[in-house]
Amino acid sequence: MIILEFAGPACAGKSTLIQRLHKDLGAEGFHVRSVDARSIFDRSDLLRVLRDPRIALWCLLNLRKVARKRSSKLLLGCIGAIRRLRSEPGVLLLDEGPARTFQNVVLHSPRGARLIWSAAPRPDVMIILTCDPVVRLKRMRAADRPHIRHLTDAEVLARPRAELFARAFARAQGAPVIEIDTSGGDIPDDLPQRLRPWLMALSGDGRSARSRHVPGQGVEASAYREVRS
Repeated sequence: MIILEFAGPACAGKSTLIQRLHKDLGAEGFHVRSVDARSIFDRSDLLRVLRDPRIALWCLLNLRKVARKRSSKLLLGCIGAIRRLRSEPGVLLLDEGPARTFQNVVLHSPRGARLIWSAAPRPDVMIILTCDPVVRLKRMRAADRPHIRHLTDAEVLARPRAELFARAFARAQGAPVIEIDTSGGDIPDDLPQRLRPWLMALSGDGRSARSRHVPGQGVEASAYREVRS
């Protein structure tokens, strides 16, 4: 599978972009799966990933926290599931993938973080959505997000920024990055069409998802930009 991992803070527009891409690519004949990485793994994925010596060592270094923290199990299961899905045909639009779950884990279990980082599957493209913090705060308040109801505006703005972790993750993985700034409003309607050249180049013949080739140039854009890793 071609893996497009989406990262960014809440209310930046990830779900909207994924829905548009799914519809557009499906209409072109691609086999598309849109998944929340936290919901695609099972017990066998967890057992399989523990056979990786890097992951096993990381678990030993953080044994107590791995056993207690749900975020650690989510990350391990996510890694195992993506490794399994990689061999299947099509395009995987991945929300809440390793870059996002890694953020939660590294804050609580930092020992040997490079081990788990190096073991995570490399996305073919990392798509990072950014948004002005004040604009995003207004969106979250308007949407009445439950996880910030008890927080002041200052506390919300002081929370770790997901895009920073995603950039670091992509850089460590050597994955190309497309950044999209949604501060000015919703994602442009033509963005899925403008992203299509990337997918065509990644898939070679336009349908096979096995190629790892990454185009040397990004598509021209004003609302987003390519960042070389």
